[in-house]
Amino acid sequence: MKVNKKAVVAASLLIIIAFIVLVAVVYILKRSQAPIHDLSISRISSTARDIYIGSTLNVTVTVKNEGTVYETFNITLYSNEDIIGIYEGVGLNPGAVKDIVFKWNTTGLTPANYLLKAKVSVVEGETDSSDNICIGDYIRVREKPTELATLYLNPANVSVGFYQTFTVDIVISEVADLFGYELRLSWNATMLDMIDIDEGPFLKQGGDTFFTYKLNETEGSLIIDCTLLGDKPGSSGNGTLVTLEFKAKETGKCTISFSQIKLISSLEKPMAYKAKNCDVLVYPP
Repeated sequence: MKVNKKAVVAASLLIIIAFIVLVAVVYILKRSQAPIHDLSISRISSTARDIYIGSTLNVTVTVKNEGTVYETFNITLYSNEDIIGIYEGVGLNPGAVKDIVFKWNTTGLTPANYLLKAKVSVVEGETDSSDNICIGDYIRVREKPTELATLYLNPANVSVGFYQTFTVDIVISEVADLFGYELRLSWNATMLDMIDIDEGPFLKQGGDTFFTYKLNETEGSLIIDCTLLGDKPGSSGNGTLVTLEFKAKETGKCTISFSQIKLISSLEKPMAYKAKNCDVLVYPP
């Protein structure tokens, strides 16, 4: 069979020409497409969720350029509605991802839960801005506990007549971020009767509380359990936890003493303390 060389060459030229035309059409179509402008924030992460006032927290905001062109933009980090910081003129290539690290100095803040939020600016031509804002975690910022809180019974010395009543306050001082406590007291049940137990105002200044107790009149002991409710800062400073009322029923001397103490901060950490008891003298009528 004789091959027509001219026909083969002509067919090859047609294929080459068609390929060149196809490449040119694709190039023209790409050039004619409008550029896509689209920025997004994928996440906010932090080095800790619980910090003390005065600490510096690193917060990382991850930004992505989901468009087809290089973008320059600003990014802002907030705690609640307050600005932590702004990075201006950040540049990002199409499809690229960048981590922006903010340093949040918490000096001077009020103890509270702070919600992190990041916002990347809407660039010109961007039509989908729904992912330009990202909500992060709540950061619990608390007052740093003192090295040693003091728990004591006030007054420290009571002198009372036979069959008279008297009150003793359980007081705490120099405490920071007290969220809850468990106390056990004991006394001579032959000499004293407990007739009333009232929660004091100190812990309640931080919010609603759950207060309960278990009294053993025969043994002469009392277990008190109290905690704030919800996720919130504890109470700080000085104040009365509980007011106790006793009745003297036999002369002599005894001590109302702490036999067990547990103090807890709002970050679920035990707190150091020192305690002082109360001496009672019941004199004859």
